[in-house]
Amino acid sequence: MLPTKIRKLYLPNFQQFRGCIVDLTDKDGRAADRICLIGRNGTGKSTLLRLLDAFLRNNELPAGIGLEVERDGRRIFLPGPGTTFQTSSLDFTGVQIDHQALLACDSIDAIMRRLSSAGAVEYLWDDSEHHSSGEELVAYCPADPARGTPSIDGDGHPRTNLNAVLKLFATRLPFYHEISDVRVADMWKILVFLVKKRESDRQSFETRPESLQKTKAQLIAEFDATNPPVLEGLGALWNRILEPAGLELDIEGAKLPVQLTDNLEAYIRLRGSKQRIPYSALSTGIRNFLFRIGHLFLLYFNRKIDPGFVLIDEPENSLFPDFLFDLMNVYEEILRDRSGRTSTQLIVATHSPIVAAQFEPDERIVLEWTADATVTAGKGTAPKGDDPNDLLRKDFHLGELMGPEGVRNWQQYLDLRRRIRHTTEAEKPALVAQALEIAERYGFEPPK
Repeated sequence: MLPTKIRKLYLPNFQQFRGCIVDLTDKDGRAADRICLIGRNGTGKSTLLRLLDAFLRNNELPAGIGLEVERDGRRIFLPGPGTTFQTSSLDFTGVQIDHQALLACDSIDAIMRRLSSAGAVEYLWDDSEHHSSGEELVAYCPADPARGTPSIDGDGHPRTNLNAVLKLFATRLPFYHEISDVRVADMWKILVFLVKKRESDRQSFETRPESLQKTKAQLIAEFDATNPPVLEGLGALWNRILEPAGLELDIEGAKLPVQLTDNLEAYIRLRGSKQRIPYSALSTGIRNFLFRIGHLFLLYFNRKIDPGFVLIDEPENSLFPDFLFDLMNVYEEILRDRSGRTSTQLIVATHSPIVAAQFEPDERIVLEWTADATVTAGKGTAPKGDDPNDLLRKDFHLGELMGPEGVRNWQQYLDLRRRIRHTTEAEKPALVAQALEIAERYGFEPPK
């Protein structure tokens, strides 16, 4: 069974982390619905995502790691094998207990049992008391997927067939999914499954005894109200991405599989001439984004996911900046149910200040190197929606945003302005002209 949300990671001695607590709670002290990990290369953003991925997939923690999770409104502490902590590193907020008694404990087991007796946190993982109200789901999008090539056939379609899809009818979709450009066939198989399942569900719906007295129009309206067509939903999502490039998903021209060896054919086409464009002809960034966002959309389509976890490493990969400003809204729309709520915890790791600016400061985890070559984890400070350049200074902690050539020209520009103030009237025009030329190139304030 999965936890509802992850609250904290305790990393007393794990790779580059020493005595580090990664706090995933919001400003109210609850596990945040959204988390953004930022930091320099090597600080462990991808490492933390892989750690969480392994835990959620296998329900196991490496030695020396601890997790504090929320489950059914309770806080539960889960230690990996051999985990030990200083009591000062644990979160005792709101705990009515004698701290001296905690200090006298000689093991993490004794500490957590005392906390549990105080009603603050639970140590044991008890599956029998957990009742999920929906389907559990874990989706992991690595920045660098396993080696392989996208499963696209000679006609530019992801490879699958109806025979492979029908096997899903005898089971149910697995709870764990890796989403990447080499898993395109998995995404396409789910799409075909949802198309064929809707056909099967419609047939069952129309042959129910209570449906026999209704008109065809009534049956269509009732069925469509709770069973939206998946291709139209995918098209609406993809067309938001394709429209700026003058492209669209050809839903009307889609060919649904009938024979066991058939594949679904749904083309991209030019909006004006309607000329078909194979998926393989799309840019790498657009194609990978379509399949990544489409895969996630299909996993959540018309399902009640509770709980869910979506881990995305570098969502900005290969995307032009204009795609990034609304990127998190696109993901959140997919994760929300019809009531506008979500039971999914979204955790991303990014190098993009544009992406990071779409999170509240308490939702940003800033990983930083210390003087002794270990990593600490703090919270962001820049407000949500701030100028990405401000975010680079405040949370990415870049003191200089210009390259070496820009810095040299800035220093030359400042020197020219100083000389203008102290030069003769005869020499001033030439200096002003030089300063204006630099100001126009770099957008500096013109000299007066």
